[in-house]
Amino acid sequence: MKVNVVSRKLIKPCNPTPSHLKTYKISLIDELNPSMHVIRILYYPSDAVKKGKNICLLEESLAKVLPLFYPLAGRYNKEKHQVDCNDEGAEYSIAEVDCQLNQLINNGADVKIEHLNHLLPLEIGAADEPTDPMLAVQINRFECGGLAIGVWASHRIFDSCSHAIFLKAWANAATEGD
Repeated sequence: MKVNVVSRKLIKPCNPTPSHLKTYKISLIDELNPSMHVIRILYYPSDAVKKGKNICLLEESLAKVLPLFYPLAGRYNKEKHQVDCNDEGAEYSIAEVDCQLNQLINNGADVKIEHLNHLLPLEIGAADEPTDPMLAVQINRFECGGLAIGVWASHRIFDSCSHAIFLKAWANAATEGD
């Protein structure tokens, strides 16, 4: 399985973060924890994907939902132990995968973790550099028309539950524009 990233950009919130929310203080517990990420890969077979429309809709709906989760569009400041909610944006990439989605799903026991890691927008590992995004998304298009959406968020501000809430809000925003 070969994954080729064809575009990468920053998606900014559709509305700017209000000035009174420009900083998000990290709790002591989150600060003491090692830098980690909460990740998900969501799979959509080709019959669930409307050709051509979904990619634009995903991008637009991400911009719509980011103001509700404003720290995700910011950058972490290690010295101050806070997220600068500066609306720099979430990283958004699109990749082409040279196989069929069902090859990946149906052959789950034969799939190597390294292959799945290629469906994620950034490497799994420690990050807290000033330029590192708090949220990154990679839309993976398979030859069959199916999609795998890799979502990567900083554990400094997100846990698995808040990640699920974000994904539901993003899905709702996408279906509103449908």
